[in-house]
Amino acid sequence: MEARATLQDLQTGQLISCEVSLHRGTIVGRKCVKFPLHDLRCSRQHAAFGLSKDGSLWVRDLKSTNGTFINGTRVTQAKLQESDIISFGTLSFKVKSVIRNANSVPRTSKMQELRTYANAKTQEMEPLPLVLHGWPAQRFCIPTKDEIRL
Repeated sequence: MEARATLQDLQTGQLISCEVSLHRGTIVGRKCVKFPLHDLRCSRQHAAFGLSKDGSLWVRDLKSTNGTFINGTRVTQAKLQESDIISFGTLSFKVKSVIRNANSVPRTSKMQELRTYANAKTQEMEPLPLVLHGWPAQRFCIPTKDEIRL
């Protein structure tokens, strides 16, 4: 399952898009590429956005010095709702929307779907004849375990 969260920077009004999935979160901080926080009061890796199994957006503080705040309350981990205000250092963002991608399927379901398809195709096929070094297997006499003497 994947989701796209849209956050609005309350100082500039700029909209910021943040993609998260069930298996991969997004880290925010001063040294992060996808979601950089340009504030010296923010840690290099300040917090992480993630998605729970039910599709809810979460934020988790990564033991930052100055903390992560939701609606003015310091949190270590919290579920985010639309219109929540999230603060890192002196930066504040408003959660504008969370759009879940209903078309994405968890990897286990895709693997199960592929296995089912492969099994169905395998049952439709005729077995291939055994060929050893370019010769049909009937020309070779392969001894059984009992026939081999040491």
